[in-house]
Amino acid sequence: MDFLDTAAVLAQCDLLISADSGVVHLAGALGIPTWVALRWIPEWRWLLEGSSSAWYKSVSLFRQPRDGDWRSVVAEMRQTLQGLWGQG
Repeated sequence: MDFLDTAAVLAQCDLLISADSGVVHLAGALGIPTWVALRWIPEWRWLLEGSSSAWYKSVSLFRQPRDGDWRSVVAEMRQTLQGLWGQG
C-alpha cells in the first residue's frame, strides 16, 4: 500500500482515531474528521495546549492531562463519541 491507497480508505471513514502519525496528517489534509491522542508533551506541531489543530480544521486533539495518562485520553474520546453518536 502507498498513500494513495491509504487516502482511498480514509475517504470511506466517518472518523479516524489515531496517535500522531503520517496517516493523521494525510487525513487532516483531506479534511477527514480526525481525533489525535497526544502525549503529555507532544510533537512541536501540535503545540502545548488546545483541542484544535493550527494546521488542519478537521483534526481534534485529545491530550494527556499527566505524563503517561492514556486512560483519561480514551475516556474523553469515549465521552465525546457518545455525545456525537449516542450511547449505543
